[in-house]
Amino acid sequence: MVLRTFALVWTLAVVGCSATAVVPERASTDLRLAQVEGRLAALQLAGVDSESYAMSEARAWFEMAFDANSQGERSAVLREALSQTESILQSVECCGGSIHVQAPVSISRIKEVRPDLWARLQSLQQHQYFTCAQGDIARLRVQLVAAGHAYSDLGWRHARPYVEAADRYTRQAEYRVGSCAQSERDEAAAEPGKGSGAEAGVGSSLPALPSALGDSEAPRLGGVKQ
Repeated sequence: MVLRTFALVWTLAVVGCSATAVVPERASTDLRLAQVEGRLAALQLAGVDSESYAMSEARAWFEMAFDANSQGERSAVLREALSQTESILQSVECCGGSIHVQAPVSISRIKEVRPDLWARLQSLQQHQYFTCAQGDIARLRVQLVAAGHAYSDLGWRHARPYVEAADRYTRQAEYRVGSCAQSERDEAAAEPGKGSGAEAGVGSSLPALPSALGDSEAPRLGGVKQ
C-alpha cells in the first residue's frame, strides 16, 4: 500500500512538471496565432485582396498551424507553418505583397505525396493566366504540404482528406486559367480585322497542363519536399 501510494505521488509529480512546461509553450503559440489572425484581418480591412496569392497562402499556412495547435500538436511543423505565415505577412506589410510563388517551403521532413499534383502545381505557377486562379494555386500548395506531413505522421488514411482538397483546388485552378485563356481567344476572334485566337497567336504558347496520373486512392511518393 505504501509503495502504491508513493508510485502515485511520483507519477503526479512528473505529470505536473510536464504540464507546467507545456503550458507556457501553448500560451506562447496561442498568442502568436492571435497576433497573426489580427494581422490578416487588418490587411483585409486595409483593402488588400484576400484572393491574392500572398494573402491566400498566408491564410492557408495560418489555418494549417491553427488546426495543428487545436489538435494539441507540438511538433516543429506547427511552428514552421506559423513562421511561413509571418514571413509572407511581413512581405505584404512591407512591400505590397509580391512574393515568389515558387519560393522553397521551409518545413522539414515533408514527403512528396502525389507527385502528379506537384507537377500540375508547378505548371499552374508558371501559367500566363496564373492571376486568374492565384488563390486556388496558393491553397493547393499548402494542402500538398499538409498531405505530406499527415502521411509522414500517421499514414495515408490521415493524408487522404488533404489530398482530396488538393485535387479539388487543382481542378478549380485549371478550369479558371482555361476559362481566362478561352475568353481572350474569343475576344481576339470577335475583334474586327483579326482571325481566330490561334491565328493571332493568342493562346498558342500556353504550356500544356499535365493530367492526373491515375486515381488518388493510394499515395505516390517522391523525395522529401524542401
